[in-house]
Amino acid sequence: MKTGLTIFLFGLLLVAFAYCRYRNTEKQLMPIKKDDLVAFYLELAYRLLPVPFWCACIGVTLIIIGLIWTLVSIPLVF
Repeated sequence: MKTGLTIFLFGLLLVAFAYCRYRNTEKQLMPIKKDDLVAFYLELAYRLLPVPFWCACIGVTLIIIGLIWTLVSIPLVF
């Protein structure tokens, strides 16, 4: 059960990191958004694709695995 919770928390940290990087990048690109919306989304994708995108994907996967692992390891004896 501890392993499942550890995997879940690690996934949660990865998703939180990706979200913080998204918000920071969006804040930096706000002047571009006012001028050209297409350039804003292209630059946002360019900045987020390498690390934050994959951190979010791996984080969501780890959250699902951690939840399944935790639910499976709960004893069914009542």
